[in-house]
Amino acid sequence: LLLFYALIAVVVSIKGGAVSPVALGQCYALPASALAIVCGVALLLSTRMHSDAAASLSYVVAVAAFLLVPRIPAFLVKATGFSADAFLALYNLLPHFEILDMRERFVYSQGPAEWSPFLMAVGYAAFYTAALVLAAWLAYRRKRFSRSNLG
Repeated sequence: LLLFYALIAVVVSIKGGAVSPVALGQCYALPASALAIVCGVALLLSTRMHSDAAASLSYVVAVAAFLLVPRIPAFLVKATGFSADAFLALYNLLPHFEILDMRERFVYSQGPAEWSPFLMAVGYAAFYTAALVLAAWLAYRRKRFSRSNLG
């Protein structure tokens, strides 16, 4: 991720554009925070499942969070009954990666974001990641291991 943003800065500089170091740092911090959430989901799932299942389900959760969560308010307008409750539950449980996205702001040279919303977004990601890691730790503590009869 760091190399990707360094490459963007080099290409923009070569093309004659100006890169704000603060905006570049914010653009690195927010996707890194989103990546921390995805790692927390994978860690939590890996304490309860085989590695292949945990990786697959982590991928599904991440894709659903990226693609589905921003569209749920539009679905809620037309949904009723159980489907509305299910959409609302997904909206509240899945991470909101859309608040950790600063690509358009960076691409269109709008400068760095104000510090208050930026710090709230990073705080949200830190809290969500900490909750996932805590849940993973609690799940791992209760995991039962059996000894093999191969020895």
